[in-house]
Amino acid sequence: MNATKFISAVKDSTDSRLSGTSRRTPRTLPCIAMTRHLMDPTVLVFSLAEWKKFSPAEQAVMQKGAQVAAEMVRKMAPEKEAESLAAVKKLGMKVVDIDVAPLQKAAVTAQDELAKDFGAEALLAQIRKQ
Repeated sequence: MNATKFISAVKDSTDSRLSGTSRRTPRTLPCIAMTRHLMDPTVLVFSLAEWKKFSPAEQAVMQKGAQVAAEMVRKMAPEKEAESLAAVKKLGMKVVDIDVAPLQKAAVTAQDELAKDFGAEALLAQIRKQ
């Protein structure tokens, strides 16, 4: 059994982001479910000890750069996702659009409880406004 057949036998679909797909993806994963649950931001992380090695001016430049990059990614993400969706459809991947409304409705109680437990009610309210 070659690698493509093995992977297809083990996993026949994915719910991952489209931007991580390639022209080979439909051979190994012929189906993708559009659950819209994944947002994987790219982050730059420093330990506090390393962060303190930068001058306040350098820290300010990095923070500003991170803000600009976040805005660019938020703007570009829908465009890139649409391009990737068209590409995988063209390659023959079956795309299943999931109705997420019932899932979102069912999650409200759990979200409320978790936000209360972690003191994140304001954050949850902010997320729900978007």
